[in-house]
Amino acid sequence: REHRDRVRSWTAARNVQADHAARLLALAESARGSLNNADYRLRRTILDLLDVRVRIAGTTPCKACKGRGLVAAPGTTSGQGRGRTGAVCDGCLRFKRLPLIEISGAIPDIEELTDPANIHGTLPFRLMSGS
Repeated sequence: REHRDRVRSWTAARNVQADHAARLLALAESARGSLNNADYRLRRTILDLLDVRVRIAGTTPCKACKGRGLVAAPGTTSGQGRGRTGAVCDGCLRFKRLPLIEISGAIPDIEELTDPANIHGTLPFRLMSGS
C-alpha cells in the first residue's frame, strides 16, 4: 500500500511537470515570431519579466584549434613571416579558451500574457553552453 501511494505521488508530480513543459513549449512557439521582430523596449521588457541572469561559469579550451589559438594555414600562404605559424582560429580569435555561459531565470506560469494578475508561480529554467 505504501509503495502504491509513492507511485501515485510520482505519477502526479510527473504529470504536473509534463503539463508545465507543454505550456512552456506552447509559449515558446507563440513568442518565437514576435521576438524576432521585436523592438528594443519589448525585448527589454521580456528579459525583465523572465528575470534573466547571465553568468560566465568558467572557460574551456577551444575545440577548433585545440587550445592553441591558431589553425593550420591554408596551402596558398607563403612559408615566410606569419604564414609559418598558421591562421588565427575563427572559433576563439586566438584567445585559446571559450567561455561557458550560464543563462537562468524564471518564466511566469500564467495562462495568457495579457492577464498578469493570473500568475500561478514561476517555472525556473537554466541553460548552460557546452553541455
